[in-house]
Amino acid sequence: MGFPESPIGAYEGDIIGMLDTGIWPERESFSDEGLGAPPAKWKGICHTANNMTCSNKIIGARFYDTDNISGPYYDIKSPRDTWGNGSHTASTAAGQAVENASYYGIANGVARGGVPNARLALYKVSWGGGCNPADILAAFDDAIADGVEIFVSFPGLYFSNPVTQGTNRNWGTSINNFHLNGTSFPLVYSGNSGNVSMGVSPEVARLCLPGILSTLKAKGRVVLCDVLYDGSAAIFAEAVGIIMAFSFDEVALAFPVPAVTTTDVRAPTVVSFSSRGPNPITPDILKPDITAPDANILAAWSPLAFPSVWMFDDRQVDYYIISGTSMSCPHVTGAAAYIKAAHPTWSPAAIKSALMTTATIMDPRKNEDAEFAYGSGHINPVKAVDPGLVFDASEADYVDFLCKQGYNTTLLRMITGDSSVCPSTEPGKAWDLNYPSFPLSLLDGKQIQASYHRTVTNVGLPNSTYHSHVTMPPSFAVLVEPPVLTFSETGEKKSFTVIVTGSPIVQVPIVLGAIEWTDGNDHVVRTPIVVFNNNPSIFASLEDYPHKKNSHSWEGSTVYHKNGMFNAIRRISFLLVLKVILNIHETYASVMSTI
Repeated sequence: MGFPESPIGAYEGDIIGMLDTGIWPERESFSDEGLGAPPAKWKGICHTANNMTCSNKIIGARFYDTDNISGPYYDIKSPRDTWGNGSHTASTAAGQAVENASYYGIANGVARGGVPNARLALYKVSWGGGCNPADILAAFDDAIADGVEIFVSFPGLYFSNPVTQGTNRNWGTSINNFHLNGTSFPLVYSGNSGNVSMGVSPEVARLCLPGILSTLKAKGRVVLCDVLYDGSAAIFAEAVGIIMAFSFDEVALAFPVPAVTTTDVRAPTVVSFSSRGPNPITPDILKPDITAPDANILAAWSPLAFPSVWMFDDRQVDYYIISGTSMSCPHVTGAAAYIKAAHPTWSPAAIKSALMTTATIMDPRKNEDAEFAYGSGHINPVKAVDPGLVFDASEADYVDFLCKQGYNTTLLRMITGDSSVCPSTEPGKAWDLNYPSFPLSLLDGKQIQASYHRTVTNVGLPNSTYHSHVTMPPSFAVLVEPPVLTFSETGEKKSFTVIVTGSPIVQVPIVLGAIEWTDGNDHVVRTPIVVFNNNPSIFASLEDYPHKKNSHSWEGSTVYHKNGMFNAIRRISFLLVLKVILNIHETYASVMSTI
């Protein structure tokens, strides 16, 4: 991914802070060719343990492991990346343009981050054993003190600590880096190919675990399996390829042999492992905000990280293709840096607003969860640089928001670090938070009556007039007052009110609408309206309601079930795929012990 050059220059003042698995500094994506000294605001350091080096591109690097969760075999006590994820995300956000980048010839072309000349500050907080929340918070503190202004964030409750576009319709979503030269090979079913001499039954053979297939039956053939595994069964059985009749649908995995997994996907669509709305903590705020690419993304890789899902694959690659929300985050990070380079004084809220109100509208016919899957739509950074109007918000706005969420002064001050006070802890709606969306969460049968107050700032032409246009099903009434906003200068603010009314609804998962403000000069400022029935427990605090979970068993396609769908693999980065494989290895060991 890469954005057009901004008229303001080369982005060299942007410092992107990456909290991940570290970085491999020698990759060409992280060259500092053509870059001057770090910006004067930079105050950070470079931990040089284990030959780690910094440059005018990677201007700082730290690592954190207070609980010694790093592993003795695959982790290096330094900011160096041994897992690949950190290098991948860093190059996606700010990698230099590299010609002829590919994964064994796949996705060959120019690999370029969102803002190629932005600086990178690395904070290694993720290890083979996981991530320590204390390390994450310490990294955030250090990064802020170092001068970082743009981060990849971590989710969680407000006082502690979406989103993707799939591939086109296709059959077979593995990443094949092998050339079979058009040769056809016979197909054999794994259930009929077990090593009978070892006592392998057809029920066990269908699992395609390594070492249980007969070489005599599988050699030189393509093996059809009933489950997804790492593909090594084909290696042990001397097969030429493998077909696994299970997949993660929207993503492709790299295997150590020619492989294919079945799928049938319509694009653009939000991948299944991405979290769905409604917002489990504050249903009055629509989540997700927006979507960004994260399926089958090619980016830089560590030479010490695995080049396929087989943990014994000893090849080394410069670039790798992986999928997950970890891939979506650096796309949005790069987009935010791109906007900030053009508008250095804009607040985080203004940048978020610009991304949301200019997002490309997605098709609910291809995404049954609609705004609960993709928010305002798919990011369009080029349009976001010139949004026309922004919904800005100050610290005071968020203090008022947190107070209405029931947080007391003590918890509030943990966030603000100042003497802020909540005048009341009486819970209230978040309808007046100056946010670029209008969600309305209702209990079954409750009367539809909501009022939202918003303020927009003109960041476009000095003399401009915006007219509002509402789209909503006829059973609802949406009043925008005033319906026309006139500005005489850039930076001027205007307020308006949105009132939504209608008959009660029962068991309605989502009703879609939108407000568009247009000025006749190519500015279209779009904000979604979402009305939906919600479970009463959604309003309870997670601490006060111990049985409330953010995940549910998969029982269907409704938004309430999809909130936690595939929770164990929702990021689908290699780290989590590896954990799945390790779990299967345990099953394999158990099976083999009975043979």
